[in-house]
Amino acid sequence: MTYVTIKHCSIVSKKTMNKIKKRKQRKEQFKRYCAKHMDVVREGERRRQQERRMIVLKHYSGETPRCQCCGETIYEFLTIDHIEGGGTKHRNTGGAHDIVKWLIKNNFPEGFRVLCFNCNCSRRGGECPHKRLQGAPFG
Repeated sequence: MTYVTIKHCSIVSKKTMNKIKKRKQRKEQFKRYCAKHMDVVREGERRRQQERRMIVLKHYSGETPRCQCCGETIYEFLTIDHIEGGGTKHRNTGGAHDIVKWLIKNNFPEGFRVLCFNCNCSRRGGECPHKRLQGAPFG
């Protein structure tokens, strides 16, 4: 923990000390609130994460999010895919533990698309089975 030394010189130092004191008090109040209402806090974060995820899915696939390979539209099945691969490398370099937040923070960079979990996982072995069997109806 780092401590800041503040010189006492005038009215400014009193204001600064009051700000620091109030900041600590608000932080303690928030900790107590979170401890007491953890279910509310978690539900709020879960809702915000779903909203952010929907924004990213719509950005990369259109108004109705869908898998770009097979056309799957069930929200829970959809994932974000690195088009050229490299997702593991991206996570290991600190780029995207939470890919949704990272994409928003970096203004939706190119090189990503929406795939369903099955299509995304099958790409590890090369080509998605939908492309081999059906001729890629969506992409």
